[in-house]
Amino acid sequence: MLGWSLGVPLCVWMLLWGMLGSALVGAVLLVPFRRRWVGFLLLPLVIWNLSLWEFSAGLDTLVEATELNARQRAAVSGLNLYMGVLGYPLFPEVARETLWLTLGHTDVSGLNKSQLRARCKGAVKTPVIRRRSDFILRDKVAKQAAKRAWKTRTSQRLRWSGYEDADSVRVALALWVPDARVTRKGDQLVASATIQYPASAPLFVSVPTLFGRVKVGLDEGIFCKMQKQGYWNPYRVEWVFDGPP
Repeated sequence: MLGWSLGVPLCVWMLLWGMLGSALVGAVLLVPFRRRWVGFLLLPLVIWNLSLWEFSAGLDTLVEATELNARQRAAVSGLNLYMGVLGYPLFPEVARETLWLTLGHTDVSGLNKSQLRARCKGAVKTPVIRRRSDFILRDKVAKQAAKRAWKTRTSQRLRWSGYEDADSVRVALALWVPDARVTRKGDQLVASATIQYPASAPLFVSVPTLFGRVKVGLDEGIFCKMQKQGYWNPYRVEWVFDGPP
């Protein structure tokens, strides 16, 4: 569930484009009005393409902006939403972590510049989201760390030098952050990490859309702006499972 402050402009944006998409599809297909709901079946495709186009066309503005306006927030939120939804079938854990960032809203009006920057550096007190899952045991590196944590009753850092297979990618995507670790707590093991977007981590990819290929800049600093403005919130995730691994 999206926070109200983020969800309202996004839903309005989706509704407007849904109405436009429905009208266009209905006109092209020349179907009776009662069947124009078909247009809404194409709504995800419409939003995906328009969100990417907006994101690409305004990339420089997004990077340079001190604060994002409602239209920019809608474009960034739409892309984040699709990353979470489309990534879920293959990488459910990191997809959920991506979407959980959008929960709630924080009033940042009283924070100074240093405190705002801290929201992208893990230097603030964050809430904890706890879920039961032993998915980290799918990866050899993480499983070995879990075994050491269980045997020695200590906290073990989770670090990867590369990917071995799809399961390794799945685990690393969810937990490859500086403070990721697995810890034994009684008869359980807890894999934990702080989930947030950093101040800057540029990546550019070419993505096909209905309007042609667009160069999309995935500088995570843009997503960091959503955290600074209080629309997204860093948090600590804990994946809990029973031992021994």
